Amino acid sequence: MFLNLLNEKEKEIFMQLAVAVIHADGKLEESEKIFLDDYAHEMNISDFDVYKKPESVEHLVGEITTNSSNTVKRIFLLELAALARTDGDFAQSERELIQLIAEKLNISDGLLQDCENLLKEYESISERLLAFVQG
Repeated sequence: MFLNLLNEKEKEIFMQLAVAVIHADGKLEESEKIFLDDYAHEMNISDFDVYKKPESVEHLVGEITTNSSNTVKRIFLLELAALARTDGDFAQSERELIQLIAEKLNISDGLLQDCENLLKEYESISERLLAFVQG
């Protein structure tokens, strides 16, 4: 949704973190690959490896914490949390990684909860819109 607001370095870091998130639960679902492809398309990234996990999530998040605005930090949190939920199973390992990322981005537990609530509302509205269209 908001990834086009990132600069090139932020986009690169985002994709690496996104790959880490989809691998956090030890499963790589087709829906997650499709979501990553959509992210890459949104950011005009043609080359990324869904199987290459980053060496240090903390280092990558540190780059964003140090060099990016609060808006960018919230974009990272929102989009990564959405990705973690895309397979319908927000696994504990994914939840812990999202919490670690939020903590390293200096995002409070309250804002993280707001993010999760907004994503739940978004999913509900999306389902209702689909039901409406399908009649």
